[in-house]
Amino acid sequence: MNKIVNLIFQSQKPEFSLSDFVESFWMLDNPSEHKEVILLPDGRIDLIFSQSPTEPLHVVLLGIGTHPEHVIITEKTKIFAVSFNFIGNGIYFASEHFGIIK
Repeated sequence: MNKIVNLIFQSQKPEFSLSDFVESFWMLDNPSEHKEVILLPDGRIDLIFSQSPTEPLHVVLLGIGTHPEHVIITEKTKIFAVSFNFIGNGIYFASEHFGIIK
């Protein structure tokens, strides 16, 4: 567990059977006041589940970023995410393109 200015971050590698597709599972918890952060592109697609006292649970699929983004993580926000690795992204999108996944 890493604490970065009161942000709590945990990351876990997937079990072997998922490792071709999933780079990691991670969690971010902001137990205190709003935090302004900069997100840097990392070459992954992330499936993000987020909830805070002011917002209901919502799910976002973020694509591969091309530039840094300023983001505010609101007070008491909890985020859980699945980061897909590049090989998994390629397999998924190739499968979708050729009609294997609909």
